[in-house]
Amino acid sequence: VIEAGYNNGVHTTKDLKIKNQTLQVTANDNALKGKDSVTIESGSLSLISKTGDGIKTENTDVSSKGNQRGVITISGGTVLVDAPDEGIDASYSVEINESTAETHINVLTGSYSKNGNKTTGGKGIKAEESIRISAGEVLVKSNDDNIHTNYGTILDDGNALPEEAIGQVDLTSPRSSYPLAKRAEEYLCALYAH
Repeated sequence: VIEAGYNNGVHTTKDLKIKNQTLQVTANDNALKGKDSVTIESGSLSLISKTGDGIKTENTDVSSKGNQRGVITISGGTVLVDAPDEGIDASYSVEINESTAETHINVLTGSYSKNGNKTTGGKGIKAEESIRISAGEVLVKSNDDNIHTNYGTILDDGNALPEEAIGQVDLTSPRSSYPLAKRAEEYLCALYAH
């Protein structure tokens, strides 16, 4: 049990690796922060942030050994993330699979978090470049995007879902306004161009 009243719960300036641990972390800021990377291979983790992110990386460059920094990898274990801001926030990419053990992830942000605000909140799983979910059970509840990449693609079972993919939109969801408006705008631009 880790109770951090000032800043981060568990923080390293390099790589943070967790294997076969039972951790309950409550932190004022980020529950887990590895500046270069965070890797969870197995265990049972309850990660609670009062004001920040659940799991976070910061650096985005390539190390002298050729390793990409800013990566969060969860390849096994049961992970509960409860954060008012971003649940999982990778400065480069997120990889979720079951290469070392069964993976069960539950992310609660914003008003779904016990420390969250009713009107604002962060994204559930966020990465600057890409998110790949190839196996495991992932449940995300947030007031903002559940899964968000700034420049990359979201992958599922190794199959890319590019931006132009039609997909399915839940018309009853208040979050549907953005994809519906984007489709309408793209349609109008295509009509105007022809």
